[in-house]
This record gives sequence, structure tokens and C-alpha cells, in this order.
Amino acid sequence: MSEEIKPEVISTYPKAQALEDGILVDISDTAEAKEAGFKAPVVVTRHLWNTIEEGLTAAGQDLKGRLWDLCCMATNAFRAYTGDKHLVPFEVIMVDAKQKPQTLKLWLTFSEVDGFCVMYPEDY
Repeated sequence: MSEEIKPEVISTYPKAQALEDGILVDISDTAEAKEAGFKAPVVVTRHLWNTIEEGLTAAGQDLKGRLWDLCCMATNAFRAYTGDKHLVPFEVIMVDAKQKPQTLKLWLTFSEVDGFCVMYPEDY
């Protein structure tokens, strides 16, 4: 009879704590997330949120527009992706503070427990 090996959990970092610490930013209640089709909670990493905010100083940029671009591209990628829906790569173009377009290579992760998280791959 083989013995089942159960891994020992060394530590956990609950989503609620990450939100409280500011590591994650909840965008679930924004009109942009809802209109783009998110039905489950959705958060972004602080790293990505900082990128979103940095571009707000560029002419013609506002938070609603930047969130719409992010949420729309994320939901479109999720719907079109044929691989494992727990990690969906996608890209969105945003201008930086100097009005220079930059392509953000992002991941949309999904957990049945926590919902969606949008992040840079290095934030994973």
C-alpha cells in the first residue's frame, strides 16, 4: 500500500490581506469592469495599477478610459482563449506619462474562489 504524500503549507497570503495591504486593487465595482462583462470579482496588482495611474498625466488620458481598455481587452482575451482559462495572456496598449505608446504584456488569472486578477507576468 502506497502512502499518500500531503504537502505542508508553509504560509498563505489571503486576498483580503493583500487588498488591505495595498498589494491588490479591487476594480470589481467600476462601471468599466461591469460593462466589459466581468461577473466575478476582479482585482489588479499594485504594479499594474501604478502603470495605469502614471499615464493619467498624459493629455487625453483618464481613469475611465484606461480601465475600459484594460477590462475590455482582458474579457475579450478570456472569451477567445482556448487553453487553460486559469491563466490567459493578453496585451493592451497604453500611453505612458510622456505620451509614448507602450504594449503591456499581461496575464488574466482566474480562481473559482477569488475571481479574476490582472497582472504583469512577473507579479505572479
